[in-house]
Amino acid sequence: MRIAIKFGYLGWDYSGFQAGNGENSIEDTISESLVRIGTSSEIHSAARTDRGVSALSNVLTVETDLPAPRIMGSLNSMIDSMVFHSWSPVAESFNPRHCENKTYRYMLQQDDLPNRELILPQLRLFLGTHDFSAYSRRDGRNPVRTIESIELSEDGGTFMIDFTARSFLWNQIRTIIAFVVESNAAGEIRDPFSSTDRFPKIAAAAPLILMDVRYPDITFSPCVGRSKLAAFSKKLNEIRFRGWVSQQLTRGITGITSNIRK
Repeated sequence: MRIAIKFGYLGWDYSGFQAGNGENSIEDTISESLVRIGTSSEIHSAARTDRGVSALSNVLTVETDLPAPRIMGSLNSMIDSMVFHSWSPVAESFNPRHCENKTYRYMLQQDDLPNRELILPQLRLFLGTHDFSAYSRRDGRNPVRTIESIELSEDGGTFMIDFTARSFLWNQIRTIIAFVVESNAAGEIRDPFSSTDRFPKIAAAAPLILMDVRYPDITFSPCVGRSKLAAFSKKLNEIRFRGWVSQQLTRGITGITSNIRK
């Protein structure tokens, strides 16, 4: 039986996503755990996220004769920095990469985009079908992609930008974000496709999250224990506290150095 599993992970806890990428890639960590469970270690994933990128709902498939809840429970007990939360039986021909669409979210502090009124007009220029050669690391694939939607929301002092498309290129979103940040800082709305030369900047990986991968006619059933949710939530809260500490230290050091310059 082939099953599809939705899972989340903290990207910065791993050396990369793809098997063989460093000492503890996400795929290797899952495959090694499946061997210990006693089922096939061969997995296929919907998205191979960049190193440092996290996910709420990536998708993998595995062939198994074991009950799906047993596999989910075992993976959740073995792997601290991942949460396997939903599953669905799928056809043998199902390929997780052939999805209806994916949504990624990039988060920025409001200070990164000081000219709020320019953000959406600039972002909307990336909507539709374009040659994204200037906004991707070239790997031989067709650089033409269609971005279906771009949504902007705010939470406290954070901008959240959601990109939805059937597929994305390597580094595409992070390069788009770097372009938007630069043009916004200059107080301008620039034509993003005036040149096919690769844009020379790329935004950090950590603020990027794969939010969901969708398929027509497939319904995923939640299957995760309360203890795993509690443990994963605790880990996330610890990270949030570290972020606050980092923010305070950064502000303090900035204040100290500004006084030195004076």
